[in-house]
Amino acid sequence: MRWAARRVVAFVWGWALLAAASPALRAAEAPRPAADGSTVIRFAHAQLEPGLREAFDALVRDYRAVRPHVRVEQIAVPRRVWASWLRTQLVGGTAPDLIQLVDNDPNIILQNFRPLDAWMAEPNPHNEGTPLAGVRWQDTFVRPLAAPPAYWPVYLGYYAAPMTIFTMRLYYNRALLRTTTGRETLPDSFDEFLAVCEQVRSWSKGRSQPVYAVASARPTPSTDVLFQNLMAATSQRFVTDQDPAYSLGGGTIDSGRYMIHDALFTGALTLRDPAIQASLRLVRDVGQNFQPGFLAADRDDAMFYFLQQRAVMMVTGSWDYPSLSSQAKFDTGVHAIPLPGPEHPVYGRFVRGETSEADMSFRGAFALTKRSSQSEAAIDFLRYLTSVKAHARFSQLSGWVPAVRGVEPSANVVAFYPRLTGYPRGFGWTVGVETQRLWQNHAYLLFASDDGVERLTATLEPLLHQALIGDELKETRESLGNLSNYDTRAVADWALRQAGAEPLFRPERRSELHEAQTALEQDYFRSRYLLAKHTKP
Repeated sequence: MRWAARRVVAFVWGWALLAAASPALRAAEAPRPAADGSTVIRFAHAQLEPGLREAFDALVRDYRAVRPHVRVEQIAVPRRVWASWLRTQLVGGTAPDLIQLVDNDPNIILQNFRPLDAWMAEPNPHNEGTPLAGVRWQDTFVRPLAAPPAYWPVYLGYYAAPMTIFTMRLYYNRALLRTTTGRETLPDSFDEFLAVCEQVRSWSKGRSQPVYAVASARPTPSTDVLFQNLMAATSQRFVTDQDPAYSLGGGTIDSGRYMIHDALFTGALTLRDPAIQASLRLVRDVGQNFQPGFLAADRDDAMFYFLQQRAVMMVTGSWDYPSLSSQAKFDTGVHAIPLPGPEHPVYGRFVRGETSEADMSFRGAFALTKRSSQSEAAIDFLRYLTSVKAHARFSQLSGWVPAVRGVEPSANVVAFYPRLTGYPRGFGWTVGVETQRLWQNHAYLLFASDDGVERLTATLEPLLHQALIGDELKETRESLGNLSNYDTRAVADWALRQAGAEPLFRPERRSELHEAQTALEQDYFRSRYLLAKHTKP
């Protein structure tokens, strides 16, 4: 036991000394000059939509005028090979200086990327002469960096700087909408939206090549946004009734998800609950207006229907605007996804009101690789990309929604700007990996017959609890690993202070660490309690 204890102490002190030495190691990095003596930095991303690479190229040229001694190289990697490319680069030690965090995989963060906390706590020097001069870099974005891919609560640190906010919208073919319905724009009312879908169906009936109201794809996490929004709409009142602070902005996304999950796990909420039954009817009402076979279609299939003018509408994100606008041979309109309001005669009793998008997450975020030999130059370029003037130019050229405060969205992306007023969104019953898989595997039952809601409910009832157990076990495993990470950092910080060395954290950061650790421990014991009390032996 003494030998084991000594090994633990030696490990903690070794970790602490290495952490203390890291600033010196960073300062000692050797530059990597090009043939002309320039410092070369590289950044990689998976955004191959039209206009994105050109926008980055323009910013690279502008930056060269600001920092003539730095040459920046862009690496654009197709999305389909991104995962394998990234793994190869990280393992082989050939990764570029900055890499976009595409999938928000927590397993690659600590080992491969550097925390940006020290840089985030300083003002962005490229904001001199703007209203954000002197403001900490972390505070220059349109909303707090409180979640991945920018801030990672499980690691209590900033690991990336975002370039945009993605929002989901309903795209529509203006000319085809006019032809099929006589309307110029889509309605805000949910019932009027369903009426538009019915008009399209009636107009198309009997034609040799039918036109469908909405092009959609099979319900998977990446393309299931419309269904998830619909299912979440009818849980809005349940969540805010359970936690009044949540409706006042005092709750978090995770707290809302936990409320639904825990209620299902304990049996306080079942698939027979009127709100969940209403959500399934809502999904069925809308899904009946999709093209046949949509449950087997992928995103590209849905895009094909829309671009070939065989569908009036398509649901996708703001990131697709450059692609659609460049490929479509028609004028495209953009509209918020219509959802039932509190006045709706059927669904209104479950709804609080218009859903706020203030919690929409950042995207297009770039992280600094640990093996970068040009960390300061790479961070300077990243700061330039997220400075007021450069970011405004990038937003204009790329068609992306700006992520930086004070940057007005261009006219062509105003429709994608998040709604900042309204009530917090609710949550669907698919609250984890296993429950999402359950939905994906059985969603077809909802549309297979007239009694689809009952068939789906009856099929899922005996399967749901086991899926919830799977989600809870995953949560427990991850919590335990994260707690170990917290404990190591907290002990290392304590050891450095005891030795009179520079600690890992400033006092306010130390306080945040302990608060986060307490919250994580609470989640861990909550999971253990649920599993012990509500899982059959």
